[in-house]
Amino acid sequence: MATKTNKTPLTVKAYQGDNKTLLAFNFKNAESAAKLAGFTIACQPPGQPSYFLFNELQFETPGKHAQVASEPPNSSVNAPIHKFRWVHFPGSMHQGLQPATGSYTYTVTPRYFDDRQSMLPMDPSLNSSETIHVGPFEKKGLSLGFTRGYMQSEAFTHHFGRDALIKPKDNPLLFDTSQVAGKDAKGKTHTFAEEYEWMGSTARKKVFALLNEVLKDSTLRLDMFAYDLNEPDLMQILLALAKKGRIRIILDNAALHAAKDGSKPEDQFTTLFSSQAGAERIKRGKERVNIAKLKPADNLEPAVTGGYIFKKDHEKGPGGFWTSQGIHFYYVDPKEANLTPQQKTWLTGYVNRFEKALSGDGFKDPARGYAAFIHPDSFIDLHWIVELSKNIDGYRLSNYLHKDREGKLKMEPIWD
Repeated sequence: MATKTNKTPLTVKAYQGDNKTLLAFNFKNAESAAKLAGFTIACQPPGQPSYFLFNELQFETPGKHAQVASEPPNSSVNAPIHKFRWVHFPGSMHQGLQPATGSYTYTVTPRYFDDRQSMLPMDPSLNSSETIHVGPFEKKGLSLGFTRGYMQSEAFTHHFGRDALIKPKDNPLLFDTSQVAGKDAKGKTHTFAEEYEWMGSTARKKVFALLNEVLKDSTLRLDMFAYDLNEPDLMQILLALAKKGRIRIILDNAALHAAKDGSKPEDQFTTLFSSQAGAERIKRGKERVNIAKLKPADNLEPAVTGGYIFKKDHEKGPGGFWTSQGIHFYYVDPKEANLTPQQKTWLTGYVNRFEKALSGDGFKDPARGYAAFIHPDSFIDLHWIVELSKNIDGYRLSNYLHKDREGKLKMEPIWD
């Protein structure tokens, strides 16, 4: 974090992420926020001209407010940011597909309305500037990589156009990614590889660096768990390792990635991989949760205490069970039709007791609080996964939970 603030009513802090920056704003007193219209943010990349960040919103009638004619209506100089924080991803709207890394300076200016609710011109004397390094995140030997979580966003459309293809129209499994994929709004062509590199960002670079290291070093072998496996260049490396007998894969077999007719990319890859390395080197299966098998006769403790897999998902009509706090869960395994009334009652009661402990006075007590009912680390892991992957359904939907026999509740397995 870097902090350098002028003598203005505004304070600004910048926090480094992985090729991105979190900007946070605050005022030294409440009076400085009176008639606030928002914040204009200017960005100065290393060795390049400064530019204003763009807003996702703009005034309904821009002409009623002070405007800079050379900037579009959604530029933050014409439509200030309406938040006290902003995350800047260089390359989203400016600098093209390969944004600069290095020292960035952000200049934030509070903007105000006059008595007629018209935004006043920008006052540079109110500027507050921050300088921070922008680039891949590395700290004390820790290196992180992230994908871009907004393939369908305006940023993707800006670079690749509304009609961009992710794969050729004939939908091959493997193909030359250097071929042209489409044109942007200005008619400039781009390749499939450029799309993948942009979407994959630093995470893709790290994955490919690891795979290429294994490929080049004959003493290394790779064990891999994969799902959603359909990236041609990555699959080519895996098949090259398969020919050398230096890779084993566990490949997800969920309905999203497997079909009886073998039409899914993962199905096709399994066939190719098996022909190169042998079927014994690639395993597929749905049995990914190692818990006791609950039988119809298991209606008394301890047998009735597990194993259950259930989920929080979009409302799909009746079925499942409601907790004391009004949360609707659906049974996954065993299926609802295969559960006995005693088993349903036991699981509902267990979750209700957990909710009561969580909201009770002794919720921190390891013997009678929430920790007596759940495996806390699994909930913490889910929090990190949701945040780092920018999962828009996280927490409220798309969550599996399971409870093993005589075990505690876990927030697992991870949703595909």
